[in-house]
Amino acid sequence: MNTFLSVVCRVGAVVLTGIPLQVWAQSGPGVTEREIVLGQSASFTGSFASQATSYRDGALAYFDHVNARGGVAGRKIRLLSLDDAYSVDKAKANTDQLLNKDKVLALFGYTWTNTVKATIPLAEAAQVPLFAPYTGYEELYAKHSPYVFTTRASFSDELGQIVQHLRTIGLTRIGLLHYDSVSGKELLAETQARMSDAGLKLQAIGSMKTTSKDPAAAIDALKGVDLQALIIGASGSDAVAFVRDFEKVRSGKTQYYARSLIGVKQLVTELGPLAAGISISQTAPNPHKNKLVAVEYRQVLAKFNPQAKPDYIGLEGMMAAKVMVEALRRSGSTPSREALVQTLERMNEFDLGGYTVRFSPKKHHGSKFVDITLIARDGRIVD
Repeated sequence: MNTFLSVVCRVGAVVLTGIPLQVWAQSGPGVTEREIVLGQSASFTGSFASQATSYRDGALAYFDHVNARGGVAGRKIRLLSLDDAYSVDKAKANTDQLLNKDKVLALFGYTWTNTVKATIPLAEAAQVPLFAPYTGYEELYAKHSPYVFTTRASFSDELGQIVQHLRTIGLTRIGLLHYDSVSGKELLAETQARMSDAGLKLQAIGSMKTTSKDPAAAIDALKGVDLQALIIGASGSDAVAFVRDFEKVRSGKTQYYARSLIGVKQLVTELGPLAAGISISQTAPNPHKNKLVAVEYRQVLAKFNPQAKPDYIGLEGMMAAKVMVEALRRSGSTPSREALVQTLERMNEFDLGGYTVRFSPKKHHGSKFVDITLIARDGRIVD
């Protein structure tokens, strides 16, 4: 499914069970006799559209898979997806609509730091679960929220693995590209701290504007240093523009490292041979290998969205959907916002097929899985 703007996602035929009508009537927001409605605000247009679309499509394929088998307690799952183009104001307006007009059961699959950070207070005020946002900023993981649950490792976990890897292989002339934003400056501070702990120091620093696709100033700041490695703290089209232009001055002399949010599929598609050799930390298993959850993802995607190609972010979306479905099933015949939160907190350990999430009342961040991968010459991912 390729439509980006204000997408109301697919719903299959309705299958009812023998649950009495008076039980259906007791259901709260987002739950009707026929369906369970989840709400999403994500960047389906703009520089980060590719990642948001993959995340949504992976989740949608799994929801379609479940709906084709009768849904959850006879109800089909509907994901109401709205485009925020990575605008904080639009994300807040979308969230207000989803909470107060559409009255969804839960918020699901929001994308990126600034928009997630701005909408969490709205979810908390409404006492609505915000499940599986695609971000990993440190404050989200350090500060407990009773209504926020994540299914992926944090950006800090990813950065730690990258710095440790660089130290292990003996690279010392290391630079950083970061966004000229609050989150970008937080990345700079954390990178400097982690480098110091590893006995290393950044040799060059460059920054660029978010969603600008303009790396000129960053390249000017970085090109005069003979860097062995560069940590890329940009994503989507910004990262593509940077690598394309930086290679004009470095010509393969600098190894690139990035966190998962950079978007592997977009790098391979838009950079072609220039993507070869880029190392990326991943917070999901390899979608092309034989772990059970990856096999299931490929099967579900092939059946319900055959136009989409498997990728890491899509697999993350499917895994998030799978955890949500399990939580809905465990919430009983009349799921509610409160019941969903309590069910997630009691989930403890849930194995999705080679990838495990763990929740408890005091632990809402379900995974610390990180793997370092490499884009090969043919575009394959090597881990």
